Amino acid sequence: MAKIGSYNTKMFDDNTITAEVKRLEQMSEYDKEDIKKFCKEFNFEGIKSLLDIGCGPGFVAAMFSKLNPNGLVIGIDREERFIKIANELAKNQEISNLEFKVSDCYKLPFDDDTFECSFSRYVLEHVSEPIAVINEMKRVTKPEGKIGIFEWDAGLNVYYPEPRFLRKYFDSEMEIKRSTGGDICFGRKAYTALRSCGIKDITVQPVNERVADHNREFFISNHKWFGTRVHPFVQMGLMSQGELDTYYSDLEEIVRSDDSYISYQKLIIVGKVDK
Repeated sequence: MAKIGSYNTKMFDDNTITAEVKRLEQMSEYDKEDIKKFCKEFNFEGIKSLLDIGCGPGFVAAMFSKLNPNGLVIGIDREERFIKIANELAKNQEISNLEFKVSDCYKLPFDDDTFECSFSRYVLEHVSEPIAVINEMKRVTKPEGKIGIFEWDAGLNVYYPEPRFLRKYFDSEMEIKRSTGGDICFGRKAYTALRSCGIKDITVQPVNERVADHNREFFISNHKWFGTRVHPFVQMGLMSQGELDTYYSDLEEIVRSDDSYISYQKLIIVGKVDK
């Protein structure tokens, strides 16, 4: 049986889920230009149907529906509160080609060969059985249809100068993900994972994103999104609160400096379904 995964929405109460939805909205805006690059790889304008797996509150699915108003976009997520927000988003913005369903990514509620494209963004890093999810994406995608993966890889990030306790922070994040079934370095493994599922003609487009080119304050707040709760690294004894405070303090100073360099590595991976 698959583990629940490293992104567990049960930890959000009514107040913190509101903050999380806001964070996810900011993240979708942060990634907007990269999502457009993704659509170019997808040849998205002529696609009639797309499935967005792990769509959250629906912000990226809404982008897809607006970029291709003649195609149907369906988003699925296991979190009912996200799907409720997503449906309200579609209604409020009067988007007619956008639908949302509550569903688990391991057992999609669609017939074989339903969609021309299946897509996931920052999902496979959180699941314990990514191959099973990819095979479900393949099942519901038509022959010669496309599967798209938008992922990042924490092990390819660059920090200079490095904040104190960076390695300990990275190792703690790796351990948290591993214990719940996730993998913060899945990005580098996505190509091989798709190949193992029989996906063909795979292209990989690395996207090196320099933090200074975007909103630095959002980067800091996104890094510290646990808010007033006890950080899980401290809760699990992986870091002390003092070490965590030092890491965050150094990181803020580095991010705000014009002389520093921080970049994140994302990967846009697209392949064709071979059946």
